[in-house]
Amino acid sequence: RAPPETVRPTMSPETSAPRPVLERRAGRRGNRRLTAALAAFAVFHVGRSAPVVQPLSACRDGLAAMGAEEDRVCSLSRESALVQMKHRRSRAAAVGYEELQGPCRTAAGGIGSFAAVVGIDPPTCEARCTADTACVAWEHDLRDHCELHRAGTTTSEPSVGGFRCWIKRSVSGAWGFKRLPGACRTATGGPGDFTDATPKAPAACEEACSVSADCVAYELGASSRCELHRAGTVTSAPIGGFDCFLKAASFDKFAGACRTGSGGPGTFVTVSVSGGASECRNRCAADASCVAAESSTGTRCELHSAGTVTSDPGLSAYDCWIKADTAMADKPVDVTPPTAETTPPPTESAQDCPAVWNTPAVDLFDANSRHTCGERITYLTGSGGGFMPEKEALAKISLEHPECEACWPWPKYKAAGDASVSPKRGIALENKRVKVEALPGMSKMVAWSYNWGFSTSPSDQYGSPSISQWEAAGIKWLPMVWNDHGLTMIEDTVTTFEWNPSSKPRRALLGFNEPNFHDQANMSPELAASLWPRVESLAARKGINTIVSPALNFNNANDPIVWLRSFFAKCAGCKVDAIAIHSYTCYGRFLKDHLDLYRVFGKKLWVTEFACAEGGSLNAPRLGMQGQMAYMREAIPMLERDPDVEMYSWFSYFAGEWAYPIDGTNPDAGLVHADGTLSDLGRLYASFAQG
Repeated sequence: RAPPETVRPTMSPETSAPRPVLERRAGRRGNRRLTAALAAFAVFHVGRSAPVVQPLSACRDGLAAMGAEEDRVCSLSRESALVQMKHRRSRAAAVGYEELQGPCRTAAGGIGSFAAVVGIDPPTCEARCTADTACVAWEHDLRDHCELHRAGTTTSEPSVGGFRCWIKRSVSGAWGFKRLPGACRTATGGPGDFTDATPKAPAACEEACSVSADCVAYELGASSRCELHRAGTVTSAPIGGFDCFLKAASFDKFAGACRTGSGGPGTFVTVSVSGGASECRNRCAADASCVAAESSTGTRCELHSAGTVTSDPGLSAYDCWIKADTAMADKPVDVTPPTAETTPPPTESAQDCPAVWNTPAVDLFDANSRHTCGERITYLTGSGGGFMPEKEALAKISLEHPECEACWPWPKYKAAGDASVSPKRGIALENKRVKVEALPGMSKMVAWSYNWGFSTSPSDQYGSPSISQWEAAGIKWLPMVWNDHGLTMIEDTVTTFEWNPSSKPRRALLGFNEPNFHDQANMSPELAASLWPRVESLAARKGINTIVSPALNFNNANDPIVWLRSFFAKCAGCKVDAIAIHSYTCYGRFLKDHLDLYRVFGKKLWVTEFACAEGGSLNAPRLGMQGQMAYMREAIPMLERDPDVEMYSWFSYFAGEWAYPIDGTNPDAGLVHADGTLSDLGRLYASFAQG
């Protein structure tokens, strides 16, 4: 069964946004608008699962029963009925706060350094502070004014009414520290702000810094000297008899040996340590390629590289410490900016980066944050950013700030005269919207195509190309088993299809289309798993060697990650060579977050539907053709460079082809016109270099 004639994508959550954004639930056949009744709902977020919509009262009543091992947020947005918060890994303990009467104050009685956010309620303000490692306290007027206070805030001023100050008293998880020989120093060479906690043994000094929300480093000296340093400490001075230890990464503790999403030990190196789990974490924190540290009761320490996401509790002699996705701040803290312009380091990559080095880069969620591209990159490559590798920092800032696009560290566009097409790049488009004469132009843009069906069904009415015509034009056409009924139809007539292997190096069969939606394939994980052997048999009969999973989209009522976990649990040993993903975010940084969620399965990723089609004021500027181009300039280079992404296909529909507007606007995401000419967006799509 082919999909509905006019396709309307389902909204996906902005998983990366640390602030509330509009979340809308819509299917391809209808636009279920928010109503006043939804104003009594909120997002109840637990661990890495997608948000679950619950009544606000039920959400808050359930917190006590959840214990302290989960990240959770109950809140309402002033701007919209629903909110989204950033996905965070479950932590070993929760952040605790002490409520004080009056506005927040430093020990000297000043207001200190803070960032003001207007229009959010107390629970959301608390969540923002919890998610921000630089935040040591939050203040609220109990209406809609929130302040996130930085280091130095230790008390309040009770005589000033109408305000409350909540001081962060503990942090969750454990920290890894980077040792710098010498005494702790700020960027200007001074000792900075610190507390003398003498006398303390080294382990006790490290623990004191770990549990202190405003401690960013500790210093060890003679006679058990221990200093706990606050914000500003970024380096050390070569003074004998001292060592400075900077917080480099936070870790989540998982009982058992470290494991990848597929259950294997993954890639690691073994080192010997004398300081137990603490030294093992510190070794991992100092290594940018290390994502987890495995410790045991002896001197053995394993430093694991990319792929480790969980542990095997059955191996109880070990503990797996996984770097939290909140490891240090992922953007510069909004305190007093540098007084002088920084100079870009020489680099063979991002040759145009010096041109934008001193350009202010506005934060997507904080218009008052205007650090330059250079300041942000310098922060990430320094101790504050855990000494992130230069290319990684350039890529991150380029992805998150359009003003810094020139800092992308690899070639983004094809060189003059390069007519190659990335083998990853495809198009998702109903066959009836394509004419045979359009194929030569499309072949300069994409290497593969699919139409949600198991046949191209050419007809005189549309003049659509057959499979052999797609192939003759150099575009690989891939079939899909849309749902359970479609599988039966294919099995009955499969011998008539042009599915036999050609000279092309890859053939694939795409699995069920959005089975976690009622108005799409609408299949339970159990049903899909029970039918999968028939899918495998069908692929084998036609000589297809690659089978792609059911394609999941974000759905609050039927979480895609939970659905896939259940599917694989019921389908142990099934042949699934790649995971299909649908995402309709409007920003490359959020698309990356979506990809990260699916890496847990340890398989190649196929992004088989994506384009900007998200509601809310944040996304409105990107729904039109120019906005789609801005999103594409972020997304495509990232997909090309990502080694886990094997294939991707843009959801190609012009504004006049969408049946249901998004907040009154139709997305304009078409790549190719009916006459075969490429749109401006299509020409841009064709211009990107291969990864």
